[in-house]
Amino acid sequence: MVKQAVVRILSYIASLTGRCGFATGHVCPQGGHFGVGTVTFAVAATKLPWVFGVRPMRRIILLMLAVLLAGCVNQLAARQAYFSQFVGRPEADLVQQIGVPSRTYETGGVKYLAYTENRVDIVPGLPAYGYGGPYWGWYGGGFPPAVFNLTCETTFAVSDGIVRSFTLRGNACG
Repeated sequence: MVKQAVVRILSYIASLTGRCGFATGHVCPQGGHFGVGTVTFAVAATKLPWVFGVRPMRRIILLMLAVLLAGCVNQLAARQAYFSQFVGRPEADLVQQIGVPSRTYETGGVKYLAYTENRVDIVPGLPAYGYGGPYWGWYGGGFPPAVFNLTCETTFAVSDGIVRSFTLRGNACG
């Protein structure tokens, strides 16, 4: 009696997945048949994660992780693609598009134009926790905010009035 109930429940769950159905006489694609031996219960049990969404959830998490990583990679690639358009063009085009450099240096017939970007990111802290008032009770630590100074320096090498190359340095370049 219990075995028949389990077989019916497993058959119903398997029919929801589209793997084994009532129209096919409860025959699984793997060749097993519900209700015959313990092997068929194992075959049906392997289909349970598809019903409850375990594997689709893994796929969604992996897709989200890939998108996040692609976003990080594309910032550096986008920056390099933007600055590479100036290589081989006149220095005047560079200054006209990007602006006046933060600093310049000339040595050996090569002029270096440096552009510096600075930004400050603040990660909010966690407040103190506990119970009671300010002068009684128990309080736990919490964390202060974290401040990050992020910089990216882009240096262009210019010779004979033409931009020859560029370099990126810093923790905010990509």
